[in-house]
Amino acid sequence: VSKQTLPEHFTCRFNKALDYGITHIGEAIGSARELIVSPQEALTYLSHDISYHLNAEKREAMKLFMELAQSLDQEQMYAE
Repeated sequence: VSKQTLPEHFTCRFNKALDYGITHIGEAIGSARELIVSPQEALTYLSHDISYHLNAEKREAMKLFMELAQSLDQEQMYAE
């Protein structure tokens, strides 16, 4: 999450790296030395349980999360 607009070249390179990582999940799991879960569980989780691409709905959810987190921080400051 960034509060400032990122340069287009950064966003482009980031998205290419993300796409590469998504298409090579199996290789990453295969090269992992130690896993807490089985390789199949890791593959299922990384391939089906995470939505990687950022869209408007996710941006709005992140904005709300940050606002709520900030309000909790302020509440804790006043409680102390």
